[in-house]
Amino acid sequence: RLAECRACSNYIYPGDEISCSVRGCQAIYHLKCAKDDLQCSALKKFKCPQHACFVCKGKFAWRCVKCELASDHKCAAWPEKVIHLTERQGWAVCWRHPKDWRKKKNAVPAHTFEDIFSRLPLPYIEEEFRIESTVKDSPDGKIVPPPYVHIRRNVYLVKKKRDDTCMDIGCTSCTSSCSEDCVCRVQCISCSKTCRCSEACTNRPFRKEKKIRIVMTELCGWGVEAAESINKGEFIIEYVGEVIDDFVCTQRLWDMKNQDVKNFYMCEIRKDFTIDATFKGNASRFLNHSCDPNCKLEKW
Repeated sequence: RLAECRACSNYIYPGDEISCSVRGCQAIYHLKCAKDDLQCSALKKFKCPQHACFVCKGKFAWRCVKCELASDHKCAAWPEKVIHLTERQGWAVCWRHPKDWRKKKNAVPAHTFEDIFSRLPLPYIEEEFRIESTVKDSPDGKIVPPPYVHIRRNVYLVKKKRDDTCMDIGCTSCTSSCSEDCVCRVQCISCSKTCRCSEACTNRPFRKEKKIRIVMTELCGWGVEAAESINKGEFIIEYVGEVIDDFVCTQRLWDMKNQDVKNFYMCEIRKDFTIDATFKGNASRFLNHSCDPNCKLEKW
């Protein structure tokens, strides 16, 4: 299952996490959150903020249950605003959470809906609104695609298998450019070093990808559009990601269902061979289904 960042509460994808080095502490953060929000420079000896006073960096007297703040009694900005929890020694609700009225004493109960809504606060504090990190962290408020690890080639989480059709066998009687009758092309196999064709071979599509641009579509979320002219039949981009087997694929699908994840980045090639671009991939992961397509997916 994906862990949640203690700072932004968003899911952490594999390879983008950092854990607290204090023994027994299970706090996990995004690398970006640790660097930008927590001002962490030494990643190997990273300690989450709740292990020291936020002002003097010394021993703390209490920790906040709502955020990452820890403080000594003398360093608290508004000690009268701190609500100490009697049932949890050493824990409190700090002054940054005035809307937490449940721990306040002598609260007058409300009896009507009008009375309830008239008491709702409109504080000028950032935490009133939980803005998505992709919007909050983007420059000038521009929306950016959700984060993922960019890779150029597939990352195999299973043992890599080679087909008998491509082992030490290549085209032997092709022309220099390997036209439509090329043995490898017919089998949807890219020419390799074992072939006898020249550098003028046209059956090496993965050498050069077309330029595409990631854009926000009107109805289908993030997608891609051509950034240069593309002729019919030309190779655009290779779909890459983590190569997983059926067991791991099933586990990830259940995790997605439990977390109500609706974006799907899996491409099944054959049994025990699924390319999952959920966590790692390239721009091809943003290619959307279309009822009126202008390109097609081929298995090579």
